[in-house]
Amino acid sequence: MQTGVGRTGELYAYMHYGVTPDVLTTAKALGGGFPIGALLATEACASVMTVGTHGTTYGGNPLAGAVAGELLSIVNTPEVLSGVRQRHQWFCERLQAINARYGLFKEIRGLGLLLGCVLNDAWAGKAKTLSNLAAEEGGDDSDRRRQRGAFRARR
Repeated sequence: MQTGVGRTGELYAYMHYGVTPDVLTTAKALGGGFPIGALLATEACASVMTVGTHGTTYGGNPLAGAVAGELLSIVNTPEVLSGVRQRHQWFCERLQAINARYGLFKEIRGLGLLLGCVLNDAWAGKAKTLSNLAAEEGGDDSDRRRQRGAFRARR
């Protein structure tokens, strides 16, 4: 579920690999905060789900469907998806610069905005310590952003 609705730079992560799943579930991100879930299936798989074999007491909500449709019309655009890919590149470059300076990572990997770093052996199991050190050294600039007004409440 976490790999969907644009987070990887494609609408769904499977699209990076040239395959099409028979069944795909999607939920939280599909509604942009509005509760919804969906099961997408090929015609072959969907055709065996006759009336009464697959259902939900929560299904068919027209408002949830409208919200999901609007969200998809925004997210599933070249501008948004290419923006995710550009941010991926930006984050990777910064993580590589950090690694060049401190030698922390064995590997930087991920797709789009789903990124992770494998810590080298010296830091294995010490992610919390590393996070605290980064905050002490200014790696967490939330105080500076707060001072600039980046965290202002919306009215």
